[in-house]
Amino acid sequence: MVEGVLRQRWIASHGLAPSESELAGLLRLIWLQVLDVEDDQTDAIALLDLFRSVASATLAQAGLAFTELVRLCGRLRADRSATNLTCVQRVSG
Repeated sequence: MVEGVLRQRWIASHGLAPSESELAGLLRLIWLQVLDVEDDQTDAIALLDLFRSVASATLAQAGLAFTELVRLCGRLRADRSATNLTCVQRVSG
């Protein structure tokens, strides 16, 4: 999925497909962080705290927004869609 998105973006930017060495160079720069955001897992608690501090939201507001974000990510995962910020913003309303 990541490779497909990189190829699409490369073609959009450069007008031709990347070589294998160019693609490999890009892939070496990518870090994928897997987060466990199930209820009360460490990553969920840490992200909720960060969400609250960045958004200056109350615990209830941050919790509702975080729940919606997790729901959205679950839907995107179920669709197995490669996505980007524009797609997330579009489906989150």
